[in-house]
Amino acid sequence: MDDASLKTNDDEVRLMRQAQHNPLLFAPLYERYVDRVYAYCRRRAANTQDAEDLCSMVFARALAGLHTYEGGHVAAWLFRIAHNVVTNYYRQQRLSQQCCVSRSLC
Repeated sequence: MDDASLKTNDDEVRLMRQAQHNPLLFAPLYERYVDRVYAYCRRRAANTQDAEDLCSMVFARALAGLHTYEGGHVAAWLFRIAHNVVTNYYRQQRLSQQCCVSRSLC
């Protein structure tokens, strides 16, 4: 199934259900959303390298979490993952910086 044949949310939901059993079937959805997810990450990242890393993490987490998809809009599911990945990334960055600062004060 190519991107052009994914015309409705029902088509995407059907493909997500199939991808839960065969992750290779997630490829058309990746192709459809990778640019939008990257743009989302780029708007929130300090630089393009961070944005690329974040985008990769989003899709790695999506593939690992295919079994958690319960229906609904695939875009909403992906962008919830993207939001969580970006939030966690910067939370870890902040904690790492605080740790480094506190070590230098000791």
